Amino acid sequence: MIRVIVFALCLNCIPEMHALLALNHPIQDEVFYFLLIDRFEDGNPDNNRGGYTGGRETTGYDPGADNFFHGGDLAGLQNRLDYLQTLGVTALWITPVMTNKPVQFSSAGYHGYWITDFLNVDPHLGTNEEFKALVEAVHARGMKLYLDIVVNHTADVIYFTENQYSYRDKSTFPFRDSGGMVFDDRDFAWDGNGDATFPELDINGSFPYTPTVNVEDVNRKNPGWLNDLTNYHNRGNTTFSGEDSLYGDFFGLDDLFTEKPEVVDGFIDVFTFWIREYKIDGFRVDTVKHVNREFWIPFGEALRAEAAKVGIDHFFLFGEIFDGDQRFTSEFSTEGSLDATLDFGLSFGLRDWVSRGLSSAGLYAYFDADDYHLDVDSNSRIRPIFLGNHDMGRWAHFIEVDNPGMSEDQRIDLVELGYASLFFLRGQPIIYYGDEQGFVGTGGDNAAREDMMPSQVATYNGIDLLGTTGTTADSNFDTTHPLFLSFKRMIQVYKAEAGLRQGLQVSRPTEREHLLAISRYDPNTGHEYIFVGNNDRDNPQTGKVMTFFTGGHHFEVIYETDSGGNQIGQMFELGEGGDLELTVDPLQAIVLKSTHARPRGGRALSVSIQIPLENGELVREPYSHAGHSFPGRVHLEALVNKANVPARVSFSYALGRAPEAWIPLGMDDNAPYQVYFHPPEMPDGETLFLRAVGEEL
Repeated sequence: MIRVIVFALCLNCIPEMHALLALNHPIQDEVFYFLLIDRFEDGNPDNNRGGYTGGRETTGYDPGADNFFHGGDLAGLQNRLDYLQTLGVTALWITPVMTNKPVQFSSAGYHGYWITDFLNVDPHLGTNEEFKALVEAVHARGMKLYLDIVVNHTADVIYFTENQYSYRDKSTFPFRDSGGMVFDDRDFAWDGNGDATFPELDINGSFPYTPTVNVEDVNRKNPGWLNDLTNYHNRGNTTFSGEDSLYGDFFGLDDLFTEKPEVVDGFIDVFTFWIREYKIDGFRVDTVKHVNREFWIPFGEALRAEAAKVGIDHFFLFGEIFDGDQRFTSEFSTEGSLDATLDFGLSFGLRDWVSRGLSSAGLYAYFDADDYHLDVDSNSRIRPIFLGNHDMGRWAHFIEVDNPGMSEDQRIDLVELGYASLFFLRGQPIIYYGDEQGFVGTGGDNAAREDMMPSQVATYNGIDLLGTTGTTADSNFDTTHPLFLSFKRMIQVYKAEAGLRQGLQVSRPTEREHLLAISRYDPNTGHEYIFVGNNDRDNPQTGKVMTFFTGGHHFEVIYETDSGGNQIGQMFELGEGGDLELTVDPLQAIVLKSTHARPRGGRALSVSIQIPLENGELVREPYSHAGHSFPGRVHLEALVNKANVPARVSFSYALGRAPEAWIPLGMDDNAPYQVYFHPPEMPDGETLFLRAVGEEL
């Protein structure tokens, strides 16, 4: 049994706690643009076949097929930086540039996710020198470049002598060491701490299948440790559920044994090389949930340390977890060392509210779970957010599927309403390339990867684009396209108002289910912003929106979606209770800003902490999800003595008989004030001190 002692205090009582009360990351000022290099612009036709000869089955090049290389390259992207900067983009996220297996599965590795050489640029895209030149050109413009990377798998080179590929589970076919002894790899999974030893393995007896490669593939991968077949799980193909989600081959791709220290250290060496050599601003990591969670602890820490060595103090590491469960996705940025994960849950919620016209209640409920992502170095405000992507499909395609027969004008309204939500809600907005040119697509994967340069793919060219009479057969870098201009205006407002980039977020539900009302508050200036959107297809909606101000104050409209009325500059006076009464047109959004600032600074709040205890033990919330098992976190909630005021509560703990060294857990600036934390290892009889410090902003 442990003893738990609680301190609930005001800020003025412990001045040194002030340092814990704010979390911001340079990433919060960025506007991301995500593109597939092969589908953007062809700057050098000489590299289209990657130096290979023959037909498409050897070169991978067929610009008329949606699943082969089309010719886009690094030189072409560099040639289009003016276009991106005109739009207002500040951060490029590009698909992997490493050398891929040109063709497998009757398709080409144009997308970059079938890597064989992790240390060199794919010749279809250019050279190492051209990549360095691109990064330098991006940096010279004050922009950043984030590179997509893969650690879960490599290209498909390994095959099994049994000529079978269905998944074989660990209970029936356990791992065995080279001496034939059964072991559980989970007992040895390397997390950067403790003993880094791992059982010695043998390709002829350690795995459920016997791995081998063709003669020409024996040394195909680079660096050399990737050619050791015992560095792979060798269990067959995943079905994307349960255990096999972690151990199975992803669509036949060779699944790495990321529990092994050799693999962890090998990938640390690979990607610290890219940081040193090219001064990358950060990485987006593919297929994070298919890798054991222990891997991410030493991996992220090592990359961040290397970035600091070369002066990249804004380094940002974010991962793809195709899942909307915030409790699960947050494990990789709290227990693990990713800075953030892509917010798939918000993309699902925005589709429901914007495209499907469902109640805003779903989004409010989703935002209520944001605190799972809260700790000392992460929160939901630094999560990259998006509407569609290269796997799921395009935002405009979702709108078309969800609203058959809808007019083009209304579909454009929904595109803008969705993107306005991205720019003015919490998180870092990502534009998926081509959305600003009215690209629609016909589905996910290849069907959502059209060419910005003139395309030769008949299925792409047969789709009507939004806002233009052109097609993808044309070059689509039109800086006068209505959606380009609309996105540009959103970006201008976003950049002009720090509170819309970094401010705390508070849900402001109205009695109208079609309205989504969100407050953003900037504690540095005392200004409040109100975002209100209406997803009703036909009718204006009027609602009262609560604010942090009292009656008599005013809010001014600083943004409205393009096809709304001319409301920019219009003033609204608050009612006696501090409410804004607003009417929003169908499928429109507006943003308002308080004309005056609230008085700010250090007013103390009384705080009490609710702690889940049972028989003297902290109550955790253990669970399993997507093949992972988690011991669970402890939920702490602080109650404050004032309602509807901008405030923040900082949580920390200490161990021992008297609290000396306090360890921060995180700061929450949105009621309910709470944190979900991983308690430290504590022997029986240990004393755990918990502290909460509250301040009105």
